[in-house]
Amino acid sequence: MTIPPEIRLFEYYDMGRIAVQTTLVKRGARPAADIVVLKENAAAIQKAIAEEGLHYISEACGETHIEFTVFKHPHLAEIIRAISKQSDGLLKHWCWGKLFGYSEREIGRYLSENGFVGLGED
Repeated sequence: MTIPPEIRLFEYYDMGRIAVQTTLVKRGARPAADIVVLKENAAAIQKAIAEEGLHYISEACGETHIEFTVFKHPHLAEIIRAISKQSDGLLKHWCWGKLFGYSEREIGRYLSENGFVGLGED
């Protein structure tokens, strides 16, 4: 991934994080990734994601940031939108866990620790 010139030096961390996340998605290690960046960097991030041949859905995240959900397969756009509309509960958290590439064991642990299910250890 080429670092766009409009990204200032102190924001190289963001580009490194974005490079890692987009590589994981592009290579199929996870179906999607979630990236939050400063609004002033949104155009550069959009360009970088597009150069990788990936898709994204963006949403304002407060007054200063934008959240990008990055994915490879176009059909995931509708799945991401549907998950986002779900009430905050068991199904929503399980779906996000799967979408972001977590193992079933880790998803189960998260659901148990946050009171969504009562699970024993595997």
